[in-house]
Amino acid sequence: MEKAVKIVKKGHDDSNILYWLSLSYIERLAELQKMREELNAVYYPDQQRFQRVCRVIRKSDKFDRSSRVPYSAVNDYLTRLKEKAKKIIKPKKKK
Repeated sequence: MEKAVKIVKKGHDDSNILYWLSLSYIERLAELQKMREELNAVYYPDQQRFQRVCRVIRKSDKFDRSSRVPYSAVNDYLTRLKEKAKKIIKPKKKK
């Protein structure tokens, strides 16, 4: 097994963003709720909470269903990531 280490500057690691973009909005909300419950258990162990209820009144086609980011912005970002990956990962030339 070959060991590999990748050193990146803070904020330049795209794997975290790609992970969250790969999840559906329902999975993202579930993960967010799980993190909130863990933090509340640590910081507010004995406090009872009110149930929060929200209602979707109208959905807009301008935004991606899974986020509040415009769909075109997500596509532009993913296109730039693919171009960056092509530059980094070059096929080996045969001798």
